[in-house]
Amino acid sequence: MKIIVTAGNSTTVSRCYITAESAVTRFAHPLFLPHFAPRYTAALGIAWHIDHVGKHIAPRFAHRYCHEAAPVVMVTARPGDDAAMLDARYTAFDGSLLLGNMTTVNPAVPHSLALVVNGTPVTQTTTASALPYPELMEQLSRHFTLKTGDLVIATLWPGEHELHIGDRLEASLDGATTLNNHIK
Repeated sequence: MKIIVTAGNSTTVSRCYITAESAVTRFAHPLFLPHFAPRYTAALGIAWHIDHVGKHIAPRFAHRYCHEAAPVVMVTARPGDDAAMLDARYTAFDGSLLLGNMTTVNPAVPHSLALVVNGTPVTQTTTASALPYPELMEQLSRHFTLKTGDLVIATLWPGEHELHIGDRLEASLDGATTLNNHIK
């Protein structure tokens, strides 16, 4: 399984990277923050679950490659120097990708997502704020063969929330809470 994390705007993928499978923490499992960084931040996104093999996917056929999605919270370790370039040590450490339970979706329509930390809403957004799913699949499948089981993650929230030990994170997709993790 590949996990492709993307960032961009409503017209193009500006940045993408592959992350480790060991970075995934499932629903209700705690994330233990390692001690190698002074602070950690969380960003909300959506994980599209690929269910067919595809290369050079035309936007009009993109809906055939995904029928499930889940909210995802990407945790990033922040070294003392904020100007430092972040590499895989800071973005793909064990457990750093909190993945909600998959839900059946139609990727062609906008979906709402929300992040709640300790019972307080932090953000609400929709997939309409990111590169549309058909264009995302087209752009990524030029460079990667997408295979059954892969996850394509689109970052939706440009801001980040600072995490602390003891925080409880909940994320919902279309009003249904499918991610609930504790930070230890």
